[in-house]
Amino acid sequence: MEETKPINLEHIETNARDTRTYAGAFLLFLPIVPIIATIFCIATYLELNLKAQASLTGIVWVDTIIPLLVGIILTLILWILLAFLFHRFTAVKRANEKSFYSLMNHLSTLNYYIEILPDDKTKEVIQYRKSLCLALKEKSASWIVGNGYIELWDFMDSAEEALITVAPLEKVIADAIYDEMRLNDSNIVNSEEWVNKLRSAVNELDPDAVNYLKPAVGTHSLVAKTNPQQQTSATNLGGNGATQQSGAVTSQQALAIKQEENGAAQQSGAATPHHTEARAILRLVRETINDFNTKSWDALISARNQLYSTMTLVGLTGFDFVALAIIFHVNLLHLEAATFYAFIGGLAGLIGRLSIESQNDKTVDDYRLSLARLLVTPLLSSLAAVLGVLIVAKTTDLNMIYNFNTSLVPNLIIAATFGLSPNLLINQLQKKSEEYKGNLQSTQPTSGK
Repeated sequence: MEETKPINLEHIETNARDTRTYAGAFLLFLPIVPIIATIFCIATYLELNLKAQASLTGIVWVDTIIPLLVGIILTLILWILLAFLFHRFTAVKRANEKSFYSLMNHLSTLNYYIEILPDDKTKEVIQYRKSLCLALKEKSASWIVGNGYIELWDFMDSAEEALITVAPLEKVIADAIYDEMRLNDSNIVNSEEWVNKLRSAVNELDPDAVNYLKPAVGTHSLVAKTNPQQQTSATNLGGNGATQQSGAVTSQQALAIKQEENGAAQQSGAATPHHTEARAILRLVRETINDFNTKSWDALISARNQLYSTMTLVGLTGFDFVALAIIFHVNLLHLEAATFYAFIGGLAGLIGRLSIESQNDKTVDDYRLSLARLLVTPLLSSLAAVLGVLIVAKTTDLNMIYNFNTSLVPNLIIAATFGLSPNLLINQLQKKSEEYKGNLQSTQPTSGK
């Protein structure tokens, strides 16, 4: 069958460039568009009023909106230019290279086992692989948003879970040992119970493999586990002890018989009902781990997208205030001073944010959530600085607040102080994201200590 043939990974990687979109490129730069428009409008307004005091057109309302029109047009031109230059980074291969190449490695392993296993056993695995390959060809902005990768990993996880039911025994055992190490000290609810279920399933498939697992807490090793009646009879060292030994089957003998049955079943290629149940349990354990990780990844991506949405809305709000100030012909000195305070506040907030972000753990990919925090901080800090100077001022006279007179130094200190304040809010959001990253980190293989 055509579907059973191994997928050409080089072909997928080569065609990945076809998944790029201009919609994704425009979306990529959307959060900074209002900020750029605001800067252009302020610069145009100051330039026109400083150099040309007379009316440009003789029509008042036209002269009023010229800075806004120039700012908006220049922003649109720059936005289109940036989208054209960077749209190649919206492809599935470029939007998150680490996730893409990790997926390719998993797909390579999946192809190997589909090729060596009988076709009638890999139908479910092949179906998931087909869905994965179709998703990899999808041309959409989902790679920039991030939810496209969640969909890809859902298909891959489902394929690998289905593979557990048909893969060679040594592969299943090795994966079970790996999953046990991931469960150790993880934040998954009832992780110890899942470890016990995994241990029982491994014992059913291959009792010798239990030696590679961490001993169960509060229980005896499954290999050395004996029947309670045998333990009671073993304590009787009297005359009927010899009779018990000659007529009873010891736990070691039962274990040897079980191993012989397992070996015979493995050689014949047949799977006993108990083996099928054990593999189903191991598949359920893997599903639990994958579902836990998927929810954590999805939470990180959602937090990043919410930050970008907040940045866009705040930027639009700032642009509206500047537009109103231009329409009502705000004093040039006031606008210059407010812009300067905004710059100082944004710079102070950015420095504070960089200091905090430098201390974060970078081992877990957060889908550029930390970058979103860096971008949104200067914007919030700028607005906080401008409002902070106004709030702290002991007068309502704007000529005394937004100017470069003797109160400049105190106002700069106030602007810098208020510029640091948004970091308090962002730190609270960061704690939640660090919790999600901690959940992902907890499912990395550990020694179980």
